[in-house]
Amino acid sequence: MKNMWIMCWIILALVMLLTHTHGQGCPPGFIKSPGSATCYKMFLEEVSPAAAKKKCASEGLVLAQPSDAEVVALRDVIVDTYDGVWVAAAWVAATGDENGQYFWSRDDTTVPQKLFSPWFLVYSGAKCLALLLDADSGRAPQQPYGPSYCAETNSVLCQGKP
Repeated sequence: MKNMWIMCWIILALVMLLTHTHGQGCPPGFIKSPGSATCYKMFLEEVSPAAAKKKCASEGLVLAQPSDAEVVALRDVIVDTYDGVWVAAAWVAATGDENGQYFWSRDDTTVPQKLFSPWFLVYSGAKCLALLLDADSGRAPQQPYGPSYCAETNSVLCQGKP
């Protein structure tokens, strides 16, 4: 009988851990930042931005557009969740223009420059945007985005359809 109670506590602890890892209210395999209503899903394979968009669509999702208020916390959750797994960056749903301004694909709003890592502003001509997830992200913790060339490959960050 005692072993059965111990087993119940272990199962309860595992359920609580999985719920926390996946984010409350999100399906298994999804994550979200504290206080957010949006569920995100990471795909670790590295692909082009066009292939990333197709990957999200094939899963019934869209390429991620984290809110400015949640993106730093979301990056922290992703880094913690995939600790020990090499993930350099993940594509998000923004593209740049010839003036170095980046715009979200779904609503054409500007991605604030204050969210760009100073380590990646040297990428002149880069037209795609990635959420930085590797060691470089620790050098600029409040600046989670890095311009990237669209010919590069990165992991994929999707979200449920808005």
